[in-house]
Amino acid sequence: EEDRVLIVDSLQCLHALGISELGREHLFRCNSLEAIAQCFVLHQAGQLECRSLLLTLLSSKEVISTHIDLVRPVVEFLGHEFKRRQDKVKLELCSLLLSVITVGEEVLLTKESTWLKNVAVGLSDILTNKTDAVYREDALCLAAILCREHGLDWALEVEVQGKRPGTFLVFLIYLVGAEVQIQLYQSEFSAVFAQAKLISSCFLMLEAAVMRLASVCEDNQSDGTPSTVLTPEDQLQLHTTLTDTFAVIVQFLDTLRQAHTPEDLCFPLHPVTMATVRVVGAWLAEESLAVPTELYTLLPFLLAVCQKATFTTPTSTPITLTAPTPISTPTSTPITSIMPMDVPLPAGDASLVLCNEEDDMLKFLLPGLHHLTADTTPRKVLLGANLSHVMSKYFLAVSESPCSPEMKDRLISCCGIFLNLTVTEPDIVKDSSFVQVALMAARLLVSGLILSVCHLEISYYSHLCVCLYVCGMCGVLVYICVCLCVCGMCGVLVYICVCLCVCGMC
Repeated sequence: EEDRVLIVDSLQCLHALGISELGREHLFRCNSLEAIAQCFVLHQAGQLECRSLLLTLLSSKEVISTHIDLVRPVVEFLGHEFKRRQDKVKLELCSLLLSVITVGEEVLLTKESTWLKNVAVGLSDILTNKTDAVYREDALCLAAILCREHGLDWALEVEVQGKRPGTFLVFLIYLVGAEVQIQLYQSEFSAVFAQAKLISSCFLMLEAAVMRLASVCEDNQSDGTPSTVLTPEDQLQLHTTLTDTFAVIVQFLDTLRQAHTPEDLCFPLHPVTMATVRVVGAWLAEESLAVPTELYTLLPFLLAVCQKATFTTPTSTPITLTAPTPISTPTSTPITSIMPMDVPLPAGDASLVLCNEEDDMLKFLLPGLHHLTADTTPRKVLLGANLSHVMSKYFLAVSESPCSPEMKDRLISCCGIFLNLTVTEPDIVKDSSFVQVALMAARLLVSGLILSVCHLEISYYSHLCVCLYVCGMCGVLVYICVCLCVCGMCGVLVYICVCLCVCGMC
């Protein structure tokens, strides 16, 4: 008892020192971090004080980055103990690791972090055994952090009780799906939103599972041999779990739609709403052919919510575009700053609302919209929800953003959507905003930025040229073809001609 009191009193004194910046520096200098971590593991009497002190010392990413040489061995020690211990300390270590890694995620979770394997094994021990809900939720949140930085590869390498690799991944996604169904079946939205951290973590792992299953199917189709990690039975079980879980997510979205209009929702969106839109977008991108018809009725609501979030700032004040300042680096040069003046400008560029990167929700729907606009039923629903105007506005806003690989991918997806609309719905080109998009696309090609820097896929050029042809801009189309020849890109020109002929535009 005397030792326990002495330990607690000592930790309280150290905690008082750690509150101030000067005291914190002295504690780091004498390497007290390692001693505190050992005390947390060995002396249960002072665990709460140790946890509080560790979180006080590691209070920000900047502090962890500054003292990374001292922090990394401590985290490695905690990870080793997390794998080794088979008592209640293991559960407390899970909670502590979650708190520490959440603060220094970008610094600690590197590819050189060998301790991640220990954390993965410790997580499998907790998740494959019956534990209290609070510890299970901590384990799922910690698993989501590993998933965000390293995908699901870490789960594939875990062997549970001598079973083959891949078994734990299937079990993990099954557990995640069950947790999502339990949480979304809550009767009140307040109860669901109160579990924002847990639900967002589960949705992140579902999104990664969709990507993993899609990549496995592509590998099987490319070489004809089944995956050596996920057997066909594993893939089927994984797909069944995802299908059942997404059916519940669709029901949750439908309940949200009936209870709130897009105007009723607070912006920026609640993390649960944002995570729901993101995971549904990932599912639409990979499983558009298996989309339930119930989701078609939700497409206008999804589109309206994403539009409002993307083009609305937290203060509800539009951000108008200003004249871009030329920058020497090609990766951050505004596209419009190098466009030739002899190409006509779309009217109203100055009034475009520039979306913030963190609030851009439309980017998560782009791949799914690309697939859905190729199908008659969802395309009619989306056009009824003013899809052409939303995508035109988004395309023009993205075109005004600094050039980056992410922006390039969004431009490509937008052009694929426009191609589907122009080929299947020729009347859509009568919309004035659509004509502005075609002109902006022509400017992007003629400017030379895409030809010289971005190196877009060959299909991008054909998409744009088909749109220009349908819009009746044959003069601009000819000018682009001349530019391609001058740039020595005759192969692209031939591909464009073939696409035009296939579309009946001889």
